[in-house]
Amino acid sequence: MVRNYDLDRPVPPEVVERILENALRAPSAGFSQGFGFLVLDNQDDIARFRAAATPDDEPENWFSATVQAPLLIVAHSNKDAYLDRYAQADKGHTDRSEDWWPVPIGYSDEPPRDLSKRRKPASDLIHRSRWTS
Repeated sequence: MVRNYDLDRPVPPEVVERILENALRAPSAGFSQGFGFLVLDNQDDIARFRAAATPDDEPENWFSATVQAPLLIVAHSNKDAYLDRYAQADKGHTDRSEDWWPVPIGYSDEPPRDLSKRRKPASDLIHRSRWTS
């Protein structure tokens, strides 16, 4: 595993965009897209995140304390998006209980569907330097 990156060599914007485009295509329960990505690509933002996320106990042993990189993409999940999606009529329930979340194992017997028209715009899911709603 690489643990030293050249901080003077930023990740090209087209590479960052390709990473994010692929991340946006990740599967999500009920196609809820209950995720978002915080892109930190300058050292001040990365340092602020690192300071906020470093644990109080044994901070020197925290993985992020030893890694310096020109880019950090923090994945976030939005539990409410999943609870809201599974309370919709097509899921058969009207409450937001976690008990209704199925956990399928194996291979789907459903035919592939084109969900591109339901995909949220990237601007709703990708945040740069700061998380904004």
